[in-house]
Amino acid sequence: MLRTGAALTGTAALGSVAGCLGGPGRSKQVAYPLDRDDPTVRAARVAEKRAYEHYGLDFSEHLVGVPELDLEIRVVEVGAGPPVVVIPGGIGEGMKWLPLLPELEGYTAYVMDRPGGGLSDGIDHRTRPLREIAASSTKALFDNFDLDEAPIVGSSMGGLWTLRFALAHPERVGPIALLGTPATFPGENVDVPQRIASLPMISGVMFENVVQPDNTADVREGWERNGHPEETATGLPEAYAEATYRMDNLPYFTLSWTSLIQSVMGFWGNRPGPSLQPKDLREIRSPVLLLWGGNDPFGSIETGRAGAEHFRDAEFHEAGVGHLPWLDAPEACGELVRGFLGENA
Repeated sequence: MLRTGAALTGTAALGSVAGCLGGPGRSKQVAYPLDRDDPTVRAARVAEKRAYEHYGLDFSEHLVGVPELDLEIRVVEVGAGPPVVVIPGGIGEGMKWLPLLPELEGYTAYVMDRPGGGLSDGIDHRTRPLREIAASSTKALFDNFDLDEAPIVGSSMGGLWTLRFALAHPERVGPIALLGTPATFPGENVDVPQRIASLPMISGVMFENVVQPDNTADVREGWERNGHPEETATGLPEAYAEATYRMDNLPYFTLSWTSLIQSVMGFWGNRPGPSLQPKDLREIRSPVLLLWGGNDPFGSIETGRAGAEHFRDAEFHEAGVGHLPWLDAPEACGELVRGFLGENA
């Protein structure tokens, strides 16, 4: 698959180059405000609305300032009932949770677009410690909606975000549900393509040519690369695939993604600073639910069970197949999450 990245101008172009090259001469700019009149942004917004409509969901959106980072994150509010904060993986597009959201009936879900993802501002993750970015952006969401304490549902990189916030502000975090291998989890499989993607002179080209999809067919191939069976990849609705494609082609995708990967890992594996260590898991006060796909390429079932043993209070379930288990089994994942939140309310 070969693609050409979206054309950028001005500081956006410089930011993209910085994201591709890295190195000591890179830009020190932290935030890259999203132009909401950009055609790619408008197209993503339309596609996302259609995807929410496909799943029968109404939503409202909020722009939330993160003073420590001088940027805005976008938060989508869905449903009614007690609050639950939902933090996505990848670069941070909240709409990727869509197949699970109808299964969270009875809750108000506050779905974050993490900095750099979805319709939040772009970010150069290398300009701040990742644990600071995770904690400050999540705290801004909690503060904006006056959440003294709330449960969190996280996945992959959103799992790292969740646990870093729980370590920084344990008094504000209720039960935690983690779906799929959290990024930097002990025993995580960091394969050769990920290691190559961390190399500054290569990462930008690799993301634009391999990670960014050209169309919805590429999106479905990406789901298969993440361990999901063909029937899942081909069976998910076109509206959901279209919204994913559009969100993965926003102006600051490459800058935000490459800087995130370079912050988290190097060629020899995960960097010790942001990575989760067993001692970190032992410090988590909240009860934790781990839902693990049987073919998650980032961590085996054995990795998940071993990791669960480090938490003070955790339960482990195999659910779904791939890295995002709710794509394979939304009803089963939803039932397990609702039951867990209800038992630990």
